[in-house]
Amino acid sequence: MIVLASVLVLCGSAALCLAMKRHGLQMMPARAYSPALSLALRVCGSALLAGGAVICAVTQGAGVGLTTFFGIFSMVILLIAISLPYLAPAKGRRR
Repeated sequence: MIVLASVLVLCGSAALCLAMKRHGLQMMPARAYSPALSLALRVCGSALLAGGAVICAVTQGAGVGLTTFFGIFSMVILLIAISLPYLAPAKGRRR
């Protein structure tokens, strides 16, 4: 169940990251980014994070489960923060 919670947290965090205008425009063409897409990504990301928290809390108890959730969340955010610059398309970067 920890693996399922980790996948939910990863997908939810990525969705919330893409919902921000700066990162959304980095990863998607400007014509594909819209306020409706941003709202949908925010709702889906929040729901996925809540699902991950519920799975951790149900399987391990409230105290340990939420501690596990925040540990998973911290590691996922670190992974996204490190990998996002490398995943963004190169605009004006010389190789």
